[in-house]
Amino acid sequence: MSGLAWDDGDVPLLRWASAPAGAGVAFTSRRGGVSDGPFRSLNLGALTADAAANVAENRRRAVAAAGGDGVAATMAWQVHGADVREVDERPAPGRFLEPGAEAFPKSDGLVTGLAGRPLVLLTADCIPVAIAREDGRRLVCYDCGVACDMTMMREERVTFLDKLGAERRSLPVVKERSVEVEVEERRGRRGGGRVV
Repeated sequence: MSGLAWDDGDVPLLRWASAPAGAGVAFTSRRGGVSDGPFRSLNLGALTADAAANVAENRRRAVAAAGGDGVAATMAWQVHGADVREVDERPAPGRFLEPGAEAFPKSDGLVTGLAGRPLVLLTADCIPVAIAREDGRRLVCYDCGVACDMTMMREERVTFLDKLGAERRSLPVVKERSVEVEVEERRGRRGGGRVV
């Protein structure tokens, strides 16, 4: 996949190196955390038997490695569908660094135009996808369910592109039997921006 590069720091990340300025995107591996046993090492999920303190430290490390502040981070209670939650200045339920203390709103994706607000999504059997406006002012992160058929994935992308203000005429293509995601340029409806 072009535009992706491994960063082998203390918490290894696969970075979207060619992301537009202002839209930093990184994918974690399972290395670089403090959890042990079946949750070794970078377990980010609170709905496990892992100690909440371990999950909190793992989350803090992951967001810090990506260049963000865990205190400002938010995430979704991941559910399959096409619901995308707008992340803005308004307070929302959920405490990123206090796993299990308060549930996050349920959605399949997050979208924001806020600079410095880390968005975190967890995936297991799904493909994580990030799409940004070319000017970096809007970013959407969602999971594309592997079990979904291609028609459903295309409908999900229409919803997410609408959130970015992009035209529907050219959509990302997810190739079956691989994790390669091919994204074409699109001309935006608002501000003349493009989505990459």
